[in-house]
Amino acid sequence: MFMGLGMPVPDIANIPGPSRPGWPSGSPDMEMVFRTTTANENIRIVGINLGNTNNALYYDYQVDWGDGTVESYQNDYDVNHNYVTPGDHNVKIIGQYAGFYPVSGNFSRTKLVEFKNWGDSIIRAFNYFFYGCTNMVYTAKDYPKWNGSMNLGLRDMFRQCTSITELDLSNWDSDMLSYAMDGGNSQGAFYNLNYCERLVLPDNINSGNCSTISTMFYGLGSGTADGAEIVFKNFTNNRSNLNISSLLHNSKLKFADFRNWTINSAGGTYWGYARYAVPGNYVDMRGWSTTGSGLTNFYFRQAQIEELRCDDWSEDLTRNITSWSHNMFSSKVKRIRGLQNFNFDSTTNGNNAMSSCPNLRFDSPENNFGTNSMTSGNLTGRFSMGNLGGSLSNEEEDNAYAPNISNWNVSNCTSFYQMFYGVNFSASDVDVSNWDFSSANSLASMFYRYNVYAKTRGTRLFNLQISTLTNSCTTLSSMLRQSTVTDIDFRGSDLSGITSFSHFWLSAYTLAGHVKRFIIDNNADLSSVSNMSNFNTGTLNSDDYSLLLRRLEATNNNTNVRLAAGSAKYDGGLIFPNQRYKSMTNSLTPNKVIDTTVDFTTLPVSIGDVAEIRRGNSYSYAKVTNITSTELTLDANVVLSGDSYNVQTSDTAKARYDLDVTQTWTITDGGPVVA
Repeated sequence: MFMGLGMPVPDIANIPGPSRPGWPSGSPDMEMVFRTTTANENIRIVGINLGNTNNALYYDYQVDWGDGTVESYQNDYDVNHNYVTPGDHNVKIIGQYAGFYPVSGNFSRTKLVEFKNWGDSIIRAFNYFFYGCTNMVYTAKDYPKWNGSMNLGLRDMFRQCTSITELDLSNWDSDMLSYAMDGGNSQGAFYNLNYCERLVLPDNINSGNCSTISTMFYGLGSGTADGAEIVFKNFTNNRSNLNISSLLHNSKLKFADFRNWTINSAGGTYWGYARYAVPGNYVDMRGWSTTGSGLTNFYFRQAQIEELRCDDWSEDLTRNITSWSHNMFSSKVKRIRGLQNFNFDSTTNGNNAMSSCPNLRFDSPENNFGTNSMTSGNLTGRFSMGNLGGSLSNEEEDNAYAPNISNWNVSNCTSFYQMFYGVNFSASDVDVSNWDFSSANSLASMFYRYNVYAKTRGTRLFNLQISTLTNSCTTLSSMLRQSTVTDIDFRGSDLSGITSFSHFWLSAYTLAGHVKRFIIDNNADLSSVSNMSNFNTGTLNSDDYSLLLRRLEATNNNTNVRLAAGSAKYDGGLIFPNQRYKSMTNSLTPNKVIDTTVDFTTLPVSIGDVAEIRRGNSYSYAKVTNITSTELTLDANVVLSGDSYNVQTSDTAKARYDLDVTQTWTITDGGPVVA
C-alpha cells in the first residue's frame, strides 16, 4: 500500500482478514477461559522464566481478567487474580507474553478449561506449555508466533490434557515446529491425551537434529471407544539414532499416518507398543527413506495393531538392524505389508522375534519374506516364530501360508530352540531343506506343536529334511513333539554328538494311512545318545526303526538308556512269521523252549538267535545255545509254566537284544513285524 505524506500508518494488528498476523483468529490477544467454583477463588498464571534480560524483553503485557479488571505487567511471569464470584472467566493476555509453564505446580492448570486463541505474542518455548491442564479443551484456530528463536523442544507440551478430544495443528507453521524440535527434546509432546480421537500435525516438519520423540503419542486415545487417528506426515530428521522409544506406547489407534518420513537412523524400545486393540487399525509408514543407516530396530512388541504398511520400503531401512529379539513378540499384527523388502543381513539375534503373534499371516508375496532377505549368515541366535497364526479364523486359515525362509543363511546360528513352536500354517509348510545347520548345538523343540491347531492337521504330508547337522549338535529333545511332521530325513547329517532324543516324536499327529519315516544314513553314528525316553508315540516305518536299532547297537556303548518307541515295529525275522507267539508243549525247564509240535531243525533258527518269552504282558529274552528237533536250549533261565514264545533271527533282533540285555537298556516298542 502507498502511503502519502502526512497520512497515519494503520495499526496492522487490527486489520481484519488474512493481512493481520495470526489470522484467522480475528484477535491479536491470547485468550483463554478459567473456571472458579467458589467465591473469592484465586487464579494464578505462571510463565516460563527466561532470566532477567529476556524476561524484560518477552514479558510486557496486560491481563484482562474478564471481570472488569485489567492489569499491566512488565518483566513479571508469575501473576494472579482473585475472583469474587465463581464461574467461567474469559481471560485475555494483551501484548508480549513468552509462554505458560504450568509444570511449576503454582499455575492454576486444572482451572484452565479452554484455550481459545494464540494472538500475536511471540512464544519463546513450547516445552510443558499445557502440561497437566486436564480440564482444558483446545479451540484455537490460529497458530503461535515466533521470531526465529526459542527454547528448543516440544517436551510434554500437551501432556495429560485429558479433556482434548480433537487437536488439529495442521495450520501451524512447519518451519516453526521444525525449529522448535531441532536439537531439542520432544518427548511426550502429546502424552496421555487419553480421549483425543484425532491429532493432526503439519506436513514437512524438518527437525534435522531432534534428539527424541520418545513417548510422543504415549496413551493417545486410550480412553476412546474407537481409537485415535494420528496424522504426522513428511517428517524429516537427520540426527544419528533418533530416539523413538515408546512412540505409541499404551495408545489406542484407529490409524497412524506416518507416511514419507526421512530419517538418518532411528530406533528405541517399544516404539510401536499400542496396547489397545481396534479392529482394522494400522500404521502407515509408506514412503519412508533414509539418508544414513536406517532403523536400528523395528520394535512393535505387544502392539495391538493389525497392519503395518511398509509397502515401498527399500532394503536400506532395515539392513542395519542387528537384533530382532522380541521385536514383534506377542503383537496382534496380521500383516506386515512390504515385508518382502526387509533385509535381515545384519541380524545376529532373532530371539522371539515373531513369537506369540497369533494373527500374523504371510498371505501374499509382498507380505512374506523376500527371496534374499537373509543371506549373510550373521544370525547366531534363533529367529523364533513360535505360536504364529494360533488365533486365525477358519476363513483366515485358508491363506495361512508358511514364511518364505527356504534361502535363509543360518550357518552361524547355534540354537533353533522352539523356532516354530505352536505355529499354524494351514496352507503350506516351512522349507528348511536348504538350511545349513553346521553350527547348531540344539534343535530341541524346534517343531514342538507345529500346526497342532491347524484345521488341515493330519491332512497332508510334511517331509522334513535336515542334512547338515554336525557333531556340535547335542540335543533333538522334543523336536517334533505333538507336531504334524510326517517324515524326518537326517541323511547327510552327523548325529554323533546327539545325547538326547527325549520326547522327540511324542504324541505327534499322523496322516491317516501314512506310517511315519525316520530316515538316517546306513552308517549313522549314534554313539553319544543317552536319553530316548518317550522318543516316539504311534507307528514308525519298520525298516527305519530297524536301522535305528542296529546303528545304536553298533555305535553306542552307553548303559541303562531308556528307549520308548511307541508302537514302532522292527524286522525280527520270526521263525513263525505269521504269528506273534506260539505255545510250548512243556514249559517246566527254565532254560529250554520245548515244543513237540515242530521240528526246530527244519526251521530257520540258528545258534545265537533270540528267543522271546512271553508271560502275560511281560517279556524276557535269551540267546539260543543249542538246537534239537523239539528243544531250544537258552543261555538264561527265563521260562516258566504257561509261557509262550517265538524266535527272532534278524540282525536287528540281535542288536536290540544286545542293547536290552547286554547294555541293560529299557526298550518299549511294538515288537517284531508279523506278516
